[in-house]
Amino acid sequence: MLSLTEQLKVVHRSESSSFISFPCAVDFGCVEQSQHLPCTGYKPVRINNLILHSTGNINKFYGLQADKLGEGGFGFVVEAKSLSTGNRYAVKKVSKAKAKQKRLEIRSEIDIMKLTDHPNVVKLHETFEDRSQMYLVMELCAGGDLDKHMKGQGGPYSEHQAAILMDQVLKAVSYLHDCKSICHRDLKLQNFLFSRKAPVENNVLKLADFGLACSFEPGGVLATKAGTVSYCSPQVLGGVYDNSADLWSCGVIMYMLLAAQPPFPGKNDAEVAQRVRKGNYVFNDVAWSTVSEEAKNLVRKLLKYQPFDRATAVQARSHAWFQYAAPFLRHAIPVQPSVVSDLLRFSRKTTFQRAALRALAMQLSQEAVDRCSQDFAALDYKGMSFLSLQDLEELLEMPDLEPVHHELRQVVGILYSRPADDNSISFNDFMGATLQQDQCQVGMLRAAFRIFDQDADGCISAQDIKQVFCKSSHDASAEVVSAILAEASMGSSEPLRYQDFSEFVSRSLST
Repeated sequence: MLSLTEQLKVVHRSESSSFISFPCAVDFGCVEQSQHLPCTGYKPVRINNLILHSTGNINKFYGLQADKLGEGGFGFVVEAKSLSTGNRYAVKKVSKAKAKQKRLEIRSEIDIMKLTDHPNVVKLHETFEDRSQMYLVMELCAGGDLDKHMKGQGGPYSEHQAAILMDQVLKAVSYLHDCKSICHRDLKLQNFLFSRKAPVENNVLKLADFGLACSFEPGGVLATKAGTVSYCSPQVLGGVYDNSADLWSCGVIMYMLLAAQPPFPGKNDAEVAQRVRKGNYVFNDVAWSTVSEEAKNLVRKLLKYQPFDRATAVQARSHAWFQYAAPFLRHAIPVQPSVVSDLLRFSRKTTFQRAALRALAMQLSQEAVDRCSQDFAALDYKGMSFLSLQDLEELLEMPDLEPVHHELRQVVGILYSRPADDNSISFNDFMGATLQQDQCQVGMLRAAFRIFDQDADGCISAQDIKQVFCKSSHDASAEVVSAILAEASMGSSEPLRYQDFSEFVSRSLST
């Protein structure tokens, strides 16, 4: 147990890290040493490097609708349509004047969203900024939030439906905690959105609103009282807590899915907080009379009063209730041989080829992304949307995957040749790897070109390359920049025009 002095030291370290820019993730390398760039001044490119920030007019690229999807203290959310791809997005408009004192928090929200790449987490597509507004262009979830959905059906979910939903809730939390060291701090029904208007069984649930999220250190302590009272753990209300507070919130969510009422009711926040601090709840309502003991057991594990007794997201997902309520969730999904072949080809591509395919994959429609997510799930048996070297090695031990063992071993061999911080496959990697030529429309190519044309002057210059690929404009060697430009333009180091980029992408997809 940490002393108060030690706790305060950790609090200061953890809380101060909540509002700084996060380091970029790492790039998935290739086999041939001659195909990747010199390491001096080189920044591996992941999805967070490809999220464009523009200071231009958002209306040149998106058609914003007048109707509001939601509203908050600093702005509101509207639907928008990309003028190049036709894809629909949700745009969060933030008033700079109203949010003047919260500028760092908004920047932190953007930085954290840039880090995430998971099918059950709402994606940030790009950001804009003008003199009066900031705009966050995000994945549109047209199915509405979980709270409204449950109220619309007039009662609790069946255990089967609740298991489908909780599996996705816990996947998102496990990814944030175990892959990104991010504590969300505001998990609630209203912040889980359905991808589309469809039944629970045929839908995708996504976590949104990272306005209160922060980074944490394993074993560290957080101190800011954040969140919605009815979902807060006793420790959050006390001001000393850790990331297990998110699991308490998961317990509240599961309770509400099965009972359509909160475990800690009250007439106001003060009354609710008093009940939460005591940690006492019951299963004696009529709604619980038909709920299984397995379900109640998992709720108890998530609502353990002491954080060290509380189940982690990984432990919760392995609970017997899921096998009881929705056994198909744990059935192995057949892996298509073509998928592994695509991954092998992708891993052999050059640095710029991989980055271009990732940027292109970011322009896919939501329907295409959801289909890709289903294919990735066959390999992503842990649900992390992230395949480490160890994960791939474990896949090689599975007899069902024997038909693809040969190519999978080659992928593993490639990853073994990379540094320890550069040997994984993300969901964005997978989308880029499985992208097909017939999926690439002109609008998608133009949108991808914009990502690399950082200064929006109509060409990809040496300065643009530095911003996307390099740690800073000061430590990027001319050799690195020239190599990237020469690769894309078949030998020339002149700036790339759109036609050059289009031909380069076409070659990348065909090899």
